[in-house]
Amino acid sequence: MSLDTLFVIDTETTGLDPLTAGVVEIGCVAIQGARVVEEWASYVWPGMAKLALPTHREVLNISGISPIRLLDAPDLEEALWVLDLWMGQIDPDNRVAYQCMSFNTPFDSAFLASAARLDWVDCVMGRSRAAMRYTGRYGPSLARTCEWLGIERDTAHRALADARDAARVWLALDGMAK
Repeated sequence: MSLDTLFVIDTETTGLDPLTAGVVEIGCVAIQGARVVEEWASYVWPGMAKLALPTHREVLNISGISPIRLLDAPDLEEALWVLDLWMGQIDPDNRVAYQCMSFNTPFDSAFLASAARLDWVDCVMGRSRAAMRYTGRYGPSLARTCEWLGIERDTAHRALADARDAARVWLALDGMAK
C-alpha cells in the first residue's frame, strides 16, 4: 500500500457493541513514508447512559480510565471534529477523506461510523494473521502480534498507546512485504 499519509486509530470503549456502548478515548498516529510523524489523543464523554450499566464500568476499568476523567471531555461528535482538524493539519492537501486503519478496523470503524471523512483502507490484524499463519504461530491480539514481532509495548488498553503499537506492527509487516 502506497499512501502519502496514513492514520492509525484506536478507541477505548465501554463495551463491544456500538449500539449500547460508547467511546471513552480516541488515539491516532500519523504515518508518512515509513515513520510516525505526529500523535493525537482525546478522552471522550460517552454520555451517562453509556456509563450507567455496571458491565460498562467494569469494561472501563480494563483501561484504567476513571469516569471522573471523562466529565470535562468532549462528546464523540466534538472529538471527531477536533480529530478531523488535526488530520487536516497533518495532510493539508487532502480535501476528500483521510486514509486510516486500526489493529481491529471492523471494531473501531463501527464506533467511529459518524466520522464521514475517515476512509478505512486496511486492518492491521488481518495482515498480522496472514503473516503469522505461515510461521505456525497465531495470535489475533495486538499483544501477541507485538510479541511475535519483538515490539515492546508501553501500556495496553489505552487508545494512543495501542494506536502507536498498531502503527509499529503495520510498519514492521509492511517492511516484511518489501
